[in-house]
Amino acid sequence: MVRISRQISGKSEGSDSLKLFKKNEFHANRCKSANHKKDRLVKWENIYRQLHFRYIFILYLILSFLHLTNIIMNHFKFLGSLFLLRFPVAIILFIHGIAGMFNNGVNDFGNLYLNEIGFAPLGIYLAWAIKLSHIFCAVCLLVNKLIKISSIISIFIFIMGIILVHFKEGWFVVGGGSNGVEFNFLLIFVLLAIMFPNFGDKLYKRERSHS
Repeated sequence: MVRISRQISGKSEGSDSLKLFKKNEFHANRCKSANHKKDRLVKWENIYRQLHFRYIFILYLILSFLHLTNIIMNHFKFLGSLFLLRFPVAIILFIHGIAGMFNNGVNDFGNLYLNEIGFAPLGIYLAWAIKLSHIFCAVCLLVNKLIKISSIISIFIFIMGIILVHFKEGWFVVGGGSNGVEFNFLLIFVLLAIMFPNFGDKLYKRERSHS
């Protein structure tokens, strides 16, 4: 009888300890789950804040650009010559300038490319300077101010882009190839045409004066 009672008491103690262990394990799992959910919530809150700031800043840039364009369009008589060339080039440069600012593209271009080809440790600064110069040139083209200075900066950047990046890819951007020189080539000569709108007329007049 004593042996049986000991066995029964041993079994009951074992079952109690097993229940206690399972209970503690259950509470531990619940705490882990709660902490995991909390960490995920904090992570998503941080991502939301970053994206929220980025999208607000992008929206601010776009609205500022549109507001500036609206001001210019309301004063159409002050647009100056070649507006139909300056406006699309400004749009291209503006979009190209802000495109890599919010997806880490500028930093990657500076760190993973410019630094690797010999511009370290200035690669990231050069990358940001290039992107900001595009925006600067876009604004100058829209307001028809500082055209030559901003265009010379952009032309220099396009030429360096051809030498360092696009030349080895060939001529075509699409079709016969990809990432070639033709788009930079076009922008360079469009900016030259904007810088010197009467270049052909001056040559013609000079030839007539000598004849």
